[in-house]
Amino acid sequence: MGIVVDAYAIHHPTVSFRCLREEDTSGGGAGKKRSAKAADGGAGGRADFNRKTPGGAFTTQRDVIRYLEGEELASHLLPVSFDSKSDQAGNKLSVSIKLHGVVSDCSYSRKKRECVLFINNRLVECTKLKQRVHAAYL
Repeated sequence: MGIVVDAYAIHHPTVSFRCLREEDTSGGGAGKKRSAKAADGGAGGRADFNRKTPGGAFTTQRDVIRYLEGEELASHLLPVSFDSKSDQAGNKLSVSIKLHGVVSDCSYSRKKRECVLFINNRLVECTKLKQRVHAAYL
């Protein structure tokens, strides 16, 4: 599927997403559905527009990642959770930070690093912030 749709599917695992690509045949309406092979030139991968994420009340982020990226990555995921309402000395902070998600363990490696980042339920595409996250991760 598209990168943005994949990101939202991971962020909202209980919601099922389906993305269909349509061709504009005459400029006057809905058009024909393109096959996955036609949509991406036959290369496969992320441009597969005739795919639907699992969704469902008990679907987890790991389930969606397994569906989109495969079992190899899903088997190397670790949960991450952080909630700061006070500093280490016990002083109450004026700003609370909550973080939850998954990261791959150190035994998993890929040539291309990917970081799907949501802040306040909004997909964030900020290169500098993603570089900072990668630096902290390493």
